[in-house]
Amino acid sequence: MAQAKTFEVQVSNDNRWTVAEICATPDDGVRVAESLLAAGKGDAVRVLQDLGEDRRPRTIFEKAGVGRPEKPITINAIEDSPVCQSTFDVFAFDARLAASRLMRQFLDEYGLTALELLYDFGRLRQIVRNDVLYPQALHRLAGIQARKTGGKPAERIDSLHRIILDLIERARDNADILRFHAILAEQGVAAMVAAVGKEFQGDYAVYLKGGAVARLLNEDVEWNGKVSLLCDQFERGPDGEALSFLDDALAEILDGGAAVQSLMGGQSDLGSALRNLTLLSYGACTVKGGRNSSLPRLNAAMGRTRLTRSRQMLVGRVERALKGTGPLTRESPQADRAAFVNLIGMLCAPAGLIGGPGMSEAITLRARLSLAGEGGDLTAEEAIRQIQMMLPNRAVRLGYLLDLAHSPFGQKNPMMAI
Repeated sequence: MAQAKTFEVQVSNDNRWTVAEICATPDDGVRVAESLLAAGKGDAVRVLQDLGEDRRPRTIFEKAGVGRPEKPITINAIEDSPVCQSTFDVFAFDARLAASRLMRQFLDEYGLTALELLYDFGRLRQIVRNDVLYPQALHRLAGIQARKTGGKPAERIDSLHRIILDLIERARDNADILRFHAILAEQGVAAMVAAVGKEFQGDYAVYLKGGAVARLLNEDVEWNGKVSLLCDQFERGPDGEALSFLDDALAEILDGGAAVQSLMGGQSDLGSALRNLTLLSYGACTVKGGRNSSLPRLNAAMGRTRLTRSRQMLVGRVERALKGTGPLTRESPQADRAAFVNLIGMLCAPAGLIGGPGMSEAITLRARLSLAGEGGDLTAEEAIRQIQMMLPNRAVRLGYLLDLAHSPFGQKNPMMAI
């Protein structure tokens, strides 16, 4: 029988934490913590979830008193977000990814994915009560979405605020989510998806399935632990919708720099990091990762299972890094060239480069730096010509040029690829 989880309320006085009370539910823990803070019983309060003897407890709520300011966590300046007209729109992958990138500092601070946050009553309330973070987030999202709809930012702020308040209400303990999470834990994600489908349809069914996966991820506070929990499910061989829920959850994790660093461990240089990320994208990475890393299990899952979104996320990280100007290695220009040539070989697919137009553009831009001689950067035409000479056959060369023509670079310079 599974051990019952408890929630420990702690108060801080003079930077020393002491246990004030043990509660049975997170809601009770948050209520007790806030009442202790309001009564002046400590400088700060927090609620810790007991995860068992072998794992450190998870902080599910933390708040400072008037005399002790909270940690200055701010938003990231994202440039895109889908338009969310209803609460259920927020649970779509693209919306979660936008929220994840916007709230990256907050999520990394508490070891959460955006999916987990959407079902976390305490954390959602913490965000709304933050007089700096919450207005920043609303204004950023509203500005982006208003430009897309042609509406007024103030109207989008009101609409998004209503959606957030509804999210908070829905995030209270839900007996259906608890029930379906138990099925997931005992029988696997495919059984959970089937069980939900027998009772519910539409948006609420998707909500329940996401909630069960969120509670699965919430069982561990570390990124490696979350990946390991997903790998447990991959090893059960799910497919279809069940696999899609897991793939989306993993892709969210792999979008975060702290999570990837935790998985991969230290890398000798940027070239090595990009090479290993590329190999991981198709399950051929041989490094073991950092301490207690789940990288070997993840690599096996990437090679065995069709994880489309997760693969795209890894390849996207490689693409963005190649579009930067940092050297692949600091050893010498010759070493940088060798690292780039080696990476091109790993990025080749049967009919082009993995990553499509974006990767073809990134390789072209990087070639101007890494393949340059002492006379300065290559011209774009010279870079394309040298890349063509490195690609293994006509199909890959043609695929590269077709993708390049459809990239932003190719659309600005159409005659080069033609």
